[in-house]
Amino acid sequence: MPLVAARRGGHRAICTVHFVVRVDGMGTEIRILLVQDDRHDAPLLEPLLASEPGKFSVAPSTTLGDAKERLHDEHFDVVLLDIDSADSNGFDTLNWLRSNEPTMPVVVLTDVEDERLAIKTIRAGAQDYLSKRHLVGPLLCRVIRHSIARQKQLRYYKDAALTDGLTGLANRRSFDAELGRRLADWRRNQAGFSLLLVDIDHFKLFNDRRGHLAGDRVLRDVAATLSRSVRQSDLLTRFGGDEFGIILPSSNLSDAQLAAERSRTAIMAYVGKFKGKPFRVTVSVGVAEVEDGDDASRLISRADEALYAAKNNERNCCFANDGTGRFRINAWRALQKKTQIVAGEVS
Repeated sequence: MPLVAARRGGHRAICTVHFVVRVDGMGTEIRILLVQDDRHDAPLLEPLLASEPGKFSVAPSTTLGDAKERLHDEHFDVVLLDIDSADSNGFDTLNWLRSNEPTMPVVVLTDVEDERLAIKTIRAGAQDYLSKRHLVGPLLCRVIRHSIARQKQLRYYKDAALTDGLTGLANRRSFDAELGRRLADWRRNQAGFSLLLVDIDHFKLFNDRRGHLAGDRVLRDVAATLSRSVRQSDLLTRFGGDEFGIILPSSNLSDAQLAAERSRTAIMAYVGKFKGKPFRVTVSVGVAEVEDGDDASRLISRADEALYAAKNNERNCCFANDGTGRFRINAWRALQKKTQIVAGEVS
């Protein structure tokens, strides 16, 4: 039964429909969010989707705000979005979805058959485009399944492109993107953050003596140990080679000094094994806090200068760069300074 919707005049309403579909006889549930201006279309979709094994439940909503809340509070697998060539609101919704729910597959439904509109919706980020004039159950179900599968594949490739294959950490591309976001937030809202650069001491010597497989084990173990020492909100990345970058949101220089010492001592205490032989490694750490006038190059350069100061001072230590100079971090002194700052704020 084709779905042909009569467009109604007046105020544009948003109809949010939640279906639970059991597909392929495997008990898998697909949750669909339908965003459209005619709530009377919602019951017409049920017999179309009923052509496949499944059970559907409908929960209508009449505002875009409510649809946004549902996307925030509930899990959906796909969005069906009603759009036509004269519908700027529909494209506003599509743009909002792409900006705020970038991993959500979107299938566009329309009353009109217009190849230019189809191309426009795909370029705007929709996974597929369907005319309601010729819509039948098997086609709708197939498009929904394929859109979800394609979006999962895109997420896989995107995650792979942003992940270091050896350590499983975020890679340099992820680091650069996050640093750019943090710097933009700093300029707009003065949302401070700090940066740590962590370098494994004498890694090349270790690699040459024990071999590249042993070196790979060291990189994986250091990555895992650092993962346990940072906060969930921090971004730990493999910056390159034997160097790691850590972006610390909402952290001033005192916070970052403590984080640097925590990471360094965690690595120093770790004993790894390769082919039954134990090994220990240490790291040197450079620290910098974002300040006015920083761009990515300047902030990284200040942290890098602090790192090289650490490596030139017997390694296995942390140095900070406060913009006026580099100094060795004393964890006890940093903790005292942080306590004094907090006490001052309280009083």
